[in-house]
Amino acid sequence: MNELNLLPNVAKFQASKMKMKSLVNKVSIYIGVAWVVILLVVFGFWAIEQNRINVEQRRFDRAKEEFESLKEEIVLTQQLKFRAKLVGEILDSRFEYHQVFKIIQSMFSEKVAIEKTQIEDGNFISVSGSTEGLNSFDEVQKKIDMINNKEVAGLAAARLKDLTLADNSWRFSMEVDLE
Repeated sequence: MNELNLLPNVAKFQASKMKMKSLVNKVSIYIGVAWVVILLVVFGFWAIEQNRINVEQRRFDRAKEEFESLKEEIVLTQQLKFRAKLVGEILDSRFEYHQVFKIIQSMFSEKVAIEKTQIEDGNFISVSGSTEGLNSFDEVQKKIDMINNKEVAGLAAARLKDLTLADNSWRFSMEVDLE
């Protein structure tokens, strides 16, 4: 019988099989290394991006906190401005009694002494005084007429309430209505 020697062919086949196995192992290693490198690169980009996102989130949170504190300050500032404006309007529209007292004091000359000015019920001012000499009362009467004729700003009307003669001078009391 014919016997074939297959040993060399088997050795060749095994050698090619071993080469192929070694080539597959090398390709597998290269592919594995490539995957690991790709994964490391992707993870690195992801980590860098996450870090950037966290930094931006912290900046956003700080800016938001500053805005919240500024928002409260802005509201408080606006409220204070509104209240100051309201107080200013009230002060502008408020009647200034001291100006009326100055007007009454400045209306008369040195011959007429204003001794007392007093606000009565907020509607009128009671004025008491005296004159030097008997002829000085004419000045008081002229000032009452000026007030009644609306020639004095801030005063609406005047009335003589009391008049007495004592020691060569007139003592008088009058009421002045406010505008």
